[in-house]
Amino acid sequence: MFKQLILILRSALFYAGYVLATLVMSLSFILLFHLMPPRRRHGFAAAWCNSILGWLRLSCGVNYEIAGTDNLLEQPAVYLSNHQSSWETLLFYSL
Repeated sequence: MFKQLILILRSALFYAGYVLATLVMSLSFILLFHLMPPRRRHGFAAAWCNSILGWLRLSCGVNYEIAGTDNLLEQPAVYLSNHQSSWETLLFYSL
């Protein structure tokens, strides 16, 4: 029972931080969109993804290890995954 309560509280903490970070970043992005070159916009989106992944690690203890990064191409490519959740969407964008 106590473990379930801790999980619920950690999940609520994560979602509260997720919503707050998304509101702050999206409002900033909307205001600065036309002032930023495309590469900076991509960096802004990657920063949001990294902040959410970091918050997930801090609030919920989610850790991950990426194997095979030496196989990533420097040129445009298509990467596929067996979609499990929205988590890998954030991770792919931050690669």
